Amino acid sequence: MKTKPALLGAVAWCLLMLLQGCKKEEFKTPQNADSRLRPNNTRAIGDEMRGAIPSGSYQIVTDVSYNAGKQVLSVVRAGVREGDKIEQRDYFPGTGQEWVAQNMGGNEYVIVSTQSGLALQVPVTYAPGVQLELGKLNTGLANQRWVGKYLGNGVYQIRTKLNVNLGINVEADSAMNGARITLNNLNSRRSHFLLYRTAYRDMQATNFFKRRSGWVSGDGGFSIPLDNNKVLWTFGDSGLDTYRPSDNTVSCLFSVHNALILQDKDRWSAAAAPTIVDNASTDKSTFKIPGSKAFFWDGSGVQIKDTIYVACSGLEPSNAPDAWLGVKGLPNIYMFKMKYPEMTVAGYHKVQPEVGKFDFVIGLVKDEASGYVYAFGRKQIFLEFSIHVARFPISNPNARWTFWDGSKWGDDINKSATIGVGDSPGTTVFRVRNKYVALSTEITFDCDDGKRIFASYSNSPTGPFTQRKAVYTIPDRYKGHTPLFYTPAGHGEYLNERNEVLITYSLNGYAPCVPNCSGPRSIRDNFTVQAARIPMKMIDPTF
Repeated sequence: MKTKPALLGAVAWCLLMLLQGCKKEEFKTPQNADSRLRPNNTRAIGDEMRGAIPSGSYQIVTDVSYNAGKQVLSVVRAGVREGDKIEQRDYFPGTGQEWVAQNMGGNEYVIVSTQSGLALQVPVTYAPGVQLELGKLNTGLANQRWVGKYLGNGVYQIRTKLNVNLGINVEADSAMNGARITLNNLNSRRSHFLLYRTAYRDMQATNFFKRRSGWVSGDGGFSIPLDNNKVLWTFGDSGLDTYRPSDNTVSCLFSVHNALILQDKDRWSAAAAPTIVDNASTDKSTFKIPGSKAFFWDGSGVQIKDTIYVACSGLEPSNAPDAWLGVKGLPNIYMFKMKYPEMTVAGYHKVQPEVGKFDFVIGLVKDEASGYVYAFGRKQIFLEFSIHVARFPISNPNARWTFWDGSKWGDDINKSATIGVGDSPGTTVFRVRNKYVALSTEITFDCDDGKRIFASYSNSPTGPFTQRKAVYTIPDRYKGHTPLFYTPAGHGEYLNERNEVLITYSLNGYAPCVPNCSGPRSIRDNFTVQAARIPMKMIDPTF
């Protein structure tokens, strides 16, 4: 699903913000968080841990650098090979500075780099002062086992299982970038660390979208959980079969307006996940209306019995004054239908016209307990984007939708209540267990604009959603620049054992900082879907 038509209306918003001055919410990270003391003298910073360490993803902050920049345990040159050494360095997302601490029983942990999947270990031959390194994960090895000890005031020591007197240290009590992380005695501040919950790039899921055939580039990335442990992924404008491995490029021109990928849920193999398009037609887009010039960007969807319903926004060529680049949005939301498991298109129906006013394709949630499918939409309200909810009965997917007015369900969409707020047209809603989560991106029109993803939650589909907060800063860079990105989509079916939920977002190049195309080709990885894991406790501390 594209958000560009919605972005057109936001241009005036952006200009107004530039004229008035944009007051952005500060994102408290270990690097920019203020040092504050509570009355009990306990530090209160970001998502700092205290007490027992649950399995999860963390930045490991060195206490010796606490007042000098808060450096974190890092892999030298963001390495991903066995034997790469460990140092302290300023935090930068996606560069080998996020670690998964996995409890192995008792108070023992393995500590694994989220970037490489390699474990933090003591070299096989060691003595006090040896620099720590990465090694192939083997949970049975004592040199990869670590024991945490909470000292109070947010501070931990982390010793090796090999020796009760030796643990992780910063060499020479240094607060400088590049200081070696070593194994040494546990008798000074250099062996003290603070832990911050952190989101991180999910390399397995990200690599799933680096495909060589079928779907090879595009945007969107909503997921629809299906029976038989399958997941259907939906994409908007996409490139098909144009990947050239010699230079890692794809065609600059997209092939279709919508496409699908069918995945075995627990198998992150691109080769085993077929692309679903209409190969029998000149226009291979999966969802289209024969004989019509309209085209469709697909969004969220649900499975009901043997049919998958996918909500799509429609556009058609137009010379009207309010057209955008020669196209104009259709007033209806179109619900395209696919038979499952045959995966054949079985028609569509148009939802009542007024539904298109609120772009009700940003999240469909089937709730068996209530007997309804909840459809979430968004609408620009001055400087923000309001979130709204409609519903239709599971037993009758073709029924007219009703809308939440703040106290009851009714037929008048003009009384639809705002139940939450997003920061940009890139606003979506999904469910994780019994929580409804809204994601939005910092507004981004070009390269070097926003980089953050925000989240809020509600215990009910009718809201209200909490105040949104920044939970992830995208690490994507190309030639020193950040990309145009949008459509943060959540995937509650991929909640892992550490209660980290999968999200994805779409990259759409780095122009005008770097040209998107060189002749007819563009870099594949600049026009694709990226994935990250967000600890649910960063969104809802009670989760």
